[in-house]
Amino acid sequence: RWLALRGELRRLERAAAWLGLPEEEAEGLRRTALEASERRGRDDCGGGAGTGAGPGASWGLADCRRTLLQSLAEQKSAWDEHGHCFLLALGFSFFVPASSIFALQAYGADILRVCGIKEPLRLLPLIGWVKLAGAFTAVAGADSEILGRRRLAMFGAGACFLAELAIGGRLSAPELFPPGVAAVAFFVFFYAWNSGYGSLQFVATLEILPNNVRSIWAGQIYAIIGIVEIMIYQVFETLLLEDGVSTFFAFAAVNFCGMAFAACVMSDHRGRSLESGPEEEEERSKLGSPAASPSRGGAAAAASAGKSPAGERSPA
Repeated sequence: RWLALRGELRRLERAAAWLGLPEEEAEGLRRTALEASERRGRDDCGGGAGTGAGPGASWGLADCRRTLLQSLAEQKSAWDEHGHCFLLALGFSFFVPASSIFALQAYGADILRVCGIKEPLRLLPLIGWVKLAGAFTAVAGADSEILGRRRLAMFGAGACFLAELAIGGRLSAPELFPPGVAAVAFFVFFYAWNSGYGSLQFVATLEILPNNVRSIWAGQIYAIIGIVEIMIYQVFETLLLEDGVSTFFAFAAVNFCGMAFAACVMSDHRGRSLESGPEEEEERSKLGSPAASPSRGGAAAAASAGKSPAGERSPA
């Protein structure tokens, strides 16, 4: 796209062939490159006289201005058509740091010490193994027909909700909940987060956003989420030492909202982009029909005729 905006048709052809772009997308980029080349020719005839900086400087400013305006126009067009996708991706990304995962990881020793664990530093190395187990769970279930992205996110946020309720219960009623309950809940939180929102934060977000503004919108979303993450980092330990019960109950409520968000709002494309979803669904439904499936329709037809699919005689 950058080469097309600069009108460099020859380099664009090489890049399109190397990337294996679809012919429709490559043709659209070629038209953009030809238009950019024609505009540059007209600007070159104008010569940039009167700018006081020479043709080279006027060329650079005009190119930057043209690129900026075209980017804004693409974003506006994408917002008019897919604005809800930006809000959906922003909401999903918000619950990633809002679950308090990074604060629990940074202040894990203090949390376990407050919960009554006498030597928390001996337990902290287990965090890495627990997170690795959660990541393997997400890899195995993200594209599964049984689980999928939505159910993994629901499971992860729901288990994080229960884990923080258990830690808050330990702090509010230590006579009812032994320290071991808080320690188990602490590690369950890491496993659940990595099984759900943690491992899906990039793949689910990028599937939701439209192709033409995916990189720009993803950057804007991550910048906004970075502010949320910094704010939680700054206030978490202060809240923990002031009132740990309210702190964990509040973040448990956030995780419950994350579970409700995944259940009610989140889409599950399962590896398909926003644009290719309907076409692939239609193609999959055709392939799954009895007439198009030799493993189902062919076997059924052969069975009804009293023959096996392989030949005249049945193995039986």
